[in-house]
Amino acid sequence: MFDEALLKENTVTVILQVNGKLRDRMDVPRPDFAEELEKLALANERVQEHLAGKQIKKIIVVPGKLVNIAAL
Repeated sequence: MFDEALLKENTVTVILQVNGKLRDRMDVPRPDFAEELEKLALANERVQEHLAGKQIKKIIVVPGKLVNIAAL
């Protein structure tokens, strides 16, 4: 017999975007909640570089897939 739970990965790669452009990737443990992903994305050094001097308008989080930050 095999255990299906062992087939699932413990981490997932999440894409970080600023204004629709890829800025970084990060591996996060499952389960990944939208609020937690948003905080991790905003704390990311590469994302912060691209947000410097800009105002965040909207943050779109697709749990387990991506975080897109729209900024002007």
